[in-house]
Amino acid sequence: MGEAGLVRSALTTRILEVLQESGRSPDSLSYKDLIPVSELHNRGIQATIDLARTADITPHHHVLDVGCGIGGPARTLVSEFGCRVTGVDISKEYCSTAQSLNELAGLSERISVRQGDAMSLPFGDEQFDVVWTQHTSMNIADKAAMFGEMYRVLRSGGKLAVHDVMAGTLQPIHFPVPWAFDASSSYLALPERVWELIRGAGFEELSWEDQTQLTEEWWRNVFERSSSKVPSLLNPSLVMGSHFPLMAHNMYRNIRERRVVVVQAAYRKVPA
Repeated sequence: MGEAGLVRSALTTRILEVLQESGRSPDSLSYKDLIPVSELHNRGIQATIDLARTADITPHHHVLDVGCGIGGPARTLVSEFGCRVTGVDISKEYCSTAQSLNELAGLSERISVRQGDAMSLPFGDEQFDVVWTQHTSMNIADKAAMFGEMYRVLRSGGKLAVHDVMAGTLQPIHFPVPWAFDASSSYLALPERVWELIRGAGFEELSWEDQTQLTEEWWRNVFERSSSKVPSLLNPSLVMGSHFPLMAHNMYRNIRERRVVVVQAAYRKVPA
């Protein structure tokens, strides 16, 4: 289906306008064309690839992406690993935009999107082989409910793949950050607390890697490259808004000062 056949959100329209200004046709998009505005987490697409390898995702898997945003990781997973993905996000505009971009990238047959709450997932029990989440729990106050829901919708022996920002030992953090303008909507937890909640939900640990230093180096490279290049029209500000440059600087500062840490982990569902 061409772009004329889609009901577009305002965000979709902005992204397509910038793509056209950058010389990319909306009728011949690749998932790679959308990476600069849709892999909006620390370490970008490389973090998605690394997490997928950690979780051993294969073409036989049906993955649930909790907090899917506008669908960047889902498109990467389908394109690079051949799996099927269902995305769920609480934002109606993000869901609509993800659906439109999936269609334009020719991936809608392998990706579906539902609007829903991570603490009350709109799916039946034991439907998915992998539950996937990147940078979502920072906005979730009741993390026990979220991990409980993830356990519920996973098949027995299924895997939970997590790439998340957690609280560092030095507090408070500098705001605004990509997930919150201030402390009223930020719910960071210490890594040991997150570990306890995941285990308490019924999961057994397969791997747990502190990627804070790796993430700090990634941000350093981002800022070094950006200082010597003309900014691309296609950038995270299209999604995150005009405050994104300040959010990015604060994120880097919070990581350098260890006010936040970044963890990649994988777990297996143990039958109750």
